[in-house]
Amino acid sequence: LPPRASVQGGRFRRSARAAQLAQELSERQLRALEEDFPTRIGDYEVVAELGRSGQAIAFLARDASGQEVVLKCFIDLSQRGKKRLRADSEAQRAALSRRPDPRLIAPLAIGEHTLRGEQGLFLVFAYVRGPSLTDLLERGPCAPDEATEIAIEIARALRAAHEGGITLGELRPEDVFLEEEGLRVILPSPAHLYEDARLTRTGCYVGTPYYLSPERLRGLPPEPSGDLFSLGAIYFELLTGAPPNKGVETMVQLVQARIEGTLPEPRRPDLTSEHVHVLGRLLAAVPERRYASAEFALGELLSLGEGVPLGGQVLAWDQLVPRRPGLSKQKKAGAIALLGLVTALAALIALAFALLR
Repeated sequence: LPPRASVQGGRFRRSARAAQLAQELSERQLRALEEDFPTRIGDYEVVAELGRSGQAIAFLARDASGQEVVLKCFIDLSQRGKKRLRADSEAQRAALSRRPDPRLIAPLAIGEHTLRGEQGLFLVFAYVRGPSLTDLLERGPCAPDEATEIAIEIARALRAAHEGGITLGELRPEDVFLEEEGLRVILPSPAHLYEDARLTRTGCYVGTPYYLSPERLRGLPPEPSGDLFSLGAIYFELLTGAPPNKGVETMVQLVQARIEGTLPEPRRPDLTSEHVHVLGRLLAAVPERRYASAEFALGELLSLGEGVPLGGQVLAWDQLVPRRPGLSKQKKAGAIALLGLVTALAALIALAFALLR
């Protein structure tokens, strides 16, 4: 939906409307969601609350020099989780110090906070003012050329991260920002941090499953190929306005669809078979069927953006994203019956305990 920020040579040129959008977003971010946020966290003066989830609260703050930063305060970490957060955040910082890349934003520092009467850790990030892809997508899907240009820049960021030994594990539109200087990716907190019950006090699963690869949903450790799946999910959303499997009714159905490889084919009249081919390679359920690296994915995206024929055979969607064999009707019926039996036994045990009391 024009006018938008356009990408040329990795730089984003803003129209007057895009500049107005950035200003509106900046004002919205600076408006505190609640009035009871702390005035200081560590050595930082808190300016406003930017947002919160069940696991973290983000604040806009200023350091001693007056520089604006973002504090991401974690509120549900076990001692093991705190150690993992420290170790992985330091590893990200060390990797980028060896191979710096302007597209990647790693934590600047780590500190301790006391929120909700409990001690926790917070990460310090540079404050990025540009609109995120989430903000961009609020206005609908992008034109294919624009979506491809953004995907190219994300692929470049992933290439830099992987070459530096960093695996993101999960990449979401809200982690990608469009600034005048170029696209910026905020490295997410260690993606496995909340998937291990030993790392949180509540032991709950945390993540954004629409952008997670099937193997990540099965609990396997992060791999670069999973980051390519996240890139494919974002590219799919840029082109269609929604991530793959957005229409499923429950989280269980989403996880099942991903693991079985049941992904809807992207449909819009201006998509070419080459667009479908690249999306299919990125979103393949089996990691071995995806691109071998971010470098290979970037090469095909560049060819697609330049209108150059892709190397090799251009395959159809059902050839690229074949559905995994699911359970037979008999096995599904047996699984449902077993689940019903277990539920009934649990109810009887609970009733017995209640009667004994």
